Amino acid sequence: MDEDDENYNKKIAVIHQICNLPLYHTKYHVVVSKEPKLAKEHIEDLYPGIIMNFSNTTLSYTCTIRHDEIGDALLVYIKISGQDPEQPIESIVAHEAVNLGWVLTDELNVKVDSENYVTQAYIVSDIVKNITKVIQQFEEENTGMGDL
Repeated sequence: MDEDDENYNKKIAVIHQICNLPLYHTKYHVVVSKEPKLAKEHIEDLYPGIIMNFSNTTLSYTCTIRHDEIGDALLVYIKISGQDPEQPIESIVAHEAVNLGWVLTDELNVKVDSENYVTQAYIVSDIVKNITKVIQQFEEENTGMGDL
């Protein structure tokens, strides 16, 4: 077995993508992992000095990171488990997409109410699409299968 064969068999523990929200010319981070501890360490390494407030049982998490030197970032974390039928991945993605949609509108000072709710629908739709792509990439690189 040569070095390329060894690298082929390695699993990716954490995948991190920066996604664009073209409607508002902004970005947000999507972090996907089967292991919350590794995702937490990855994020804390990117932003030295911050402490991510989630545990090994956390299924998903959305937040705004404030860092004096690096700047602010919007972030969503999704745990890929596939083992709990009460928590299907589609529900987790929808939940965090709505959370991130509200965080984004608050951060961007975009007024969303019953008269202009379509703005929020576009934002959430785009977030669902991007999170799903990151999850599919994670699955493809770890199993060779991209279906959710």
